Amino acid sequence: MHIKIVPPIGARYWVGIAIASVCGANLGDATVDVLELGDAARLAAPGLAFAVVVLANQWSSRGSEIHYWLAILVVRAAATSLADIGVEYANASYATLSVLIAAILVAFLAVRNAFISKREMPQASYADGNYWGAMLLAGTLGTIIGDCIGHAIHPVTVGVPISATITGVAVALILGARPRREASVGTATYWIGVVAIRAFGTNLGDIAAYVLSRPLSIAISALLLATTLTMWYEPIDPEVTEARRGPLA
Repeated sequence: MHIKIVPPIGARYWVGIAIASVCGANLGDATVDVLELGDAARLAAPGLAFAVVVLANQWSSRGSEIHYWLAILVVRAAATSLADIGVEYANASYATLSVLIAAILVAFLAVRNAFISKREMPQASYADGNYWGAMLLAGTLGTIIGDCIGHAIHPVTVGVPISATITGVAVALILGARPRREASVGTATYWIGVVAIRAFGTNLGDIAAYVLSRPLSIAISALLLATTLTMWYEPIDPEVTEARRGPLA
């Protein structure tokens, strides 16, 4: 399930993740607001889309970075739906669910990192099945945290912008504390950064949907993501490409 071409971790990557978080959050919400899908269909749709992306990646002889970013969007949309469904049926507060999912994510990452360490998996192959599982959990956690802060302040039209400011500052502080040369995805700062960006994207996505409408917000954020990734090009290290062609790719 490894994605063959993965983007290098750097400024471009984090900007892409932030934009994809806004777009993916609105995609997840659109399954209810626009498509009016039921709970099962809301989870099945991104699951099917993810399977299509993975199969396209496997069938491609060389792979493409677009497969990674499409997977990010789909997993983000799934995380939004999973968080909303969890809040609806868990009969628990946002804070309680946040703690529970955070504990599950930490345990999952501990097992994943031990497994990767044992296999000595190269950095080029980080986007494996376990990685996407962790990304789903991180996205779910970020969604709940963003909603938790935004809904705690009334009215919500004031709470969400305040939450976006808080989570935006958190993203800047977390990524600012991350060593510039640290490219690993197995570190705490990487996953904390992902969770913070998902929370920020949830709030910013809600603001964009309120101001522009959900479909228009999706279209603009998708176009912005595609333009950013195309215009802000970063070459892949040839050594990374060769490592990706190894037995773990």
